[in-house]
Amino acid sequence: MAANPLSANLAFNTIKQQIGWTDWAMAAIVLGLVSLLVVLLILYVIYPPTGKSSPDAPKLAKEKMGPMSKNEIVMAGTLLLTL
Repeated sequence: MAANPLSANLAFNTIKQQIGWTDWAMAAIVLGLVSLLVVLLILYVIYPPTGKSSPDAPKLAKEKMGPMSKNEIVMAGTLLLTL
């Protein structure tokens, strides 16, 4: 099934070419990745990060949050299993 059935039907009737979902995905992935990078670059220029280095972050996190609880460990393991 094509992403746009009307366009797929037009392509089939005009040039007898069947366009499937993977064809649409392969055609769109390049533009999608380029636009993602461009948007990230524009946002980085417009809203630059205020803190670019935080070497004390792990130490501060341990002091303020403490060790991971059992529920947090189970959640982290579940997340890793789903990936």
